[in-house]
Amino acid sequence: MNRITLISIITLLSITFMSCSDDGPMPLQWEIADYDTEEISVGLSPAYYIQGQIIAKAEYSGELIMLCTNYSEVIPETNAGDVFTADELGLTIERIAPASIRIKFDPITELPAGEATITVGSTGKRKGESNIAMFNIGRRS
Repeated sequence: MNRITLISIITLLSITFMSCSDDGPMPLQWEIADYDTEEISVGLSPAYYIQGQIIAKAEYSGELIMLCTNYSEVIPETNAGDVFTADELGLTIERIAPASIRIKFDPITELPAGEATITVGSTGKRKGESNIAMFNIGRRS
């Protein structure tokens, strides 16, 4: 009887410790560069489903660069060839290097409700592994 109890405890402990390992893909890690911190607010939270928020003032004209530091290739969602556009937000997103994305803002004059955002995804790939990063990107008055 003691032998069966001992084997049961060892089996239960083995299953418990094996189930604690995290075998899922690593979240994409980002560096945000070349942007006007007075005109654009950036918040990153890689542990969440929506990994970040980028909001520019409605009258702002400029861009920022997002560099993925842990995946060798990043492919943004697109709706026009290799470029994602949201004309109502004066927004263009394009891949400029294998792991870099540029977000360009053109000024807009009309912004209903003071703020508008869209959710955009990018897929990171490396050595047979992939993951997706979702961002809320938008404008505020």
